[in-house]
Amino acid sequence: MNEKQLEALNIVKNNKNLFLSGSAGTGKSYTIRKIVEYLSASNIVYGLTALTGCAASLINGQTLHSYLCLGINNSLKDIYKYISVKYPMKLKSLKRLQTLIIDEISMMNNELLELVNDLFQMINENDKPFGGIQVIMVGDFYQLPPVTGNYCFTSPVWDLLNMSKIILTDLIRQKDDNILQIILEEIRNKSLSDENFKILKELKNTTFTGDIKPTILYPTNVNVDKINQKSFLKLVKKNNNITTTYKANSKYKIDNLESYDICLTINAQIMVTRNISVESHLTNGTRGIVVELKDNCVIIKDINDNLHTINYYTDINKNNKNMISFMPLKLAYAISIHKSQGSSIDCLEIDLGNDIFVSGQTYTALSRATNIKNIKIINIEKSSFFVNKNIIDFYKK
Repeated sequence: MNEKQLEALNIVKNNKNLFLSGSAGTGKSYTIRKIVEYLSASNIVYGLTALTGCAASLINGQTLHSYLCLGINNSLKDIYKYISVKYPMKLKSLKRLQTLIIDEISMMNNELLELVNDLFQMINENDKPFGGIQVIMVGDFYQLPPVTGNYCFTSPVWDLLNMSKIILTDLIRQKDDNILQIILEEIRNKSLSDENFKILKELKNTTFTGDIKPTILYPTNVNVDKINQKSFLKLVKKNNNITTTYKANSKYKIDNLESYDICLTINAQIMVTRNISVESHLTNGTRGIVVELKDNCVIIKDINDNLHTINYYTDINKNNKNMISFMPLKLAYAISIHKSQGSSIDCLEIDLGNDIFVSGQTYTALSRATNIKNIKIINIEKSSFFVNKNIIDFYKK
């Protein structure tokens, strides 16, 4: 561990709250693992969570929503009652919890932070922030913001937690690619030089050899859908038009039910769209290809050549009634920048242009790469680079 990582660990050992940040590739996940090793060795009861399934899988944890049984539009009392009645052992374990770790904190909005705070205050019957437990938050606010609401640090709860702040700076992930790290830091600081912008412009000439095709990142789902459909139809033709359609079904009247249908063919590139099993690394965002199509399930192979059976998945509403059953897969020749957060991609193509509409999109897209030699960028413009002033001010505090 480097000096700042050790400093973060010592803060945890002193039972203080911690906010751990740093740019992509500086070892945040590694530091989490070292903190978890300490907590385990010290018999401290901890919860290891993240805001997304991909991030939870990377740290061998759970999504925060799964860990706390959080549902869409559920009130505090509803959540507490649901845990108490349906999962009394879960409630018992939450009462014993001493430390909570939350990764990808940039995607948590102010309302969710306040809800989790209120829930632990209710569980522990303690008015201290988070009911008195130790809180460790990890993430990079220069990446994508919450889908809705304001940044969690705008909530009074953030200040009440009085977290010690550690910003990791030493490069780990892209340790053999210093120029990429320099460019990322310049984007963070709104100081991208003309020289480095020229380097990015020249990446339009990158060529890829071998059988591995680059993952294409787009700012919007519109372009993603077009590329996926075009690539899929080309594969269908190659497969003599042999396809299988998995139709969604529901006992209730659902608007746009057909939008959950998915047509697949052998060797189609897909992405899992629900958190099926964090333990098996089958989470929202897992990539793979189709190897077998059965009547009620799909066999896929992931990037590590592991085979998985994907069954119909049922989304359940807050009244615990079956809402809709569907095959939790989507075509993934291209993915949105938002879906890419938390991943490292060896072979990457990025389409920027004028479609960048959220602070942090360009930075997030570029920081997915493991090496600048394996990036192709098209439609890059100066307008693609901007940072929310609130983020800059936050890190200056």
